[in-house]
Amino acid sequence: AEHRKQVAEALATMGRLMTAFDYITFNLSGPVVVLEGFTTKPVIKEDAAKSVRSIDWVVHVVNKIEELPIEPAINDLRSEVLSIIKAASPQSFPQDRAYMRVKIDGGMNVTVVGWADPGDKLRLEAAEVQIKALPLVKSVTSEVVFQKLGD
Repeated sequence: AEHRKQVAEALATMGRLMTAFDYITFNLSGPVVVLEGFTTKPVIKEDAAKSVRSIDWVVHVVNKIEELPIEPAINDLRSEVLSIIKAASPQSFPQDRAYMRVKIDGGMNVTVVGWADPGDKLRLEAAEVQIKALPLVKSVTSEVVFQKLGD
C-alpha cells in the first residue's frame, strides 16, 4: 500500500499540466511499475516514467501509456465530445479538475474513463448517444464508474 501511495504521489507532482485528454494509471509487480493510460502530449508519457523512476525502490518502469494522434479533425472532435460530457455531468469538472477523461484514437473511437455521480448516469447515457451521432465517430465506450464524488 505504501508503494502504491508513493507512485501515485510521484505522478501527481509531475511538472506538466494534465488535461481531460490525458489519463495515467499504473500497476505494481514488485519493484516494477507498469504505466498505462493515454495522453495527447508525448512529454507527459516521458515525465511520468521519469517521475516514477526517481523512487528509490523502483528498478524498472514499463511505459505503456498510449500516445494519441494530434490532428485538427481529432482535436475538434475532442473538444466537441468534452463539451457534451461537461454538459451532462458538470460536477465531474470542478474548477481546474477533470474526474472524467476523453480518449479519441486515430480510428475515431471514443472512450470515456473516470468517475461520475450516480445522479448523472441517465444524462451521461444520453450524452453517449449524442456522441455516437457525431460525424466521424466510429464507436463510443464508457468506462465511467458511478459513485458519489468525494466519497
